Amino acid sequence: MKVEYVTSPIGGGTELYISAAEYKRVNSKDGWSDRQNLMFAVRSYTQTNQSRNKIKSRDLEEAFRHIKKDGTIVLATKLAGEFAWCEIYVITDNKIIPVLTSSDGENVNINYSEKTKRELNRKP
Repeated sequence: MKVEYVTSPIGGGTELYISAAEYKRVNSKDGWSDRQNLMFAVRSYTQTNQSRNKIKSRDLEEAFRHIKKDGTIVLATKLAGEFAWCEIYVITDNKIIPVLTSSDGENVNINYSEKTKRELNRKP
């Protein structure tokens, strides 16, 4: 399993980058044994950056749904005073798409993908 820590152009400190290919691999039958390692890396990132929120696998799945052919899932730490929280972005088709964001670390905004919106509209 491979992730990258990068000096942040979006948030504060570092960012955690997960390539779409790696995310897809760890969610396949062949890569399933690495899935726990991916979630450990995500939990470690949020804990190290003293994030108020936790990133769940469904948050990463929603981010992955925004990716077209290839791209990157980005976890970025945001700061407001003494509070830190983690946001999720996707870089795909030369665009940065916000997926899970907040202005204060408490109220979270989710930018659902078109696929998720269609699924939500089908449910009674």
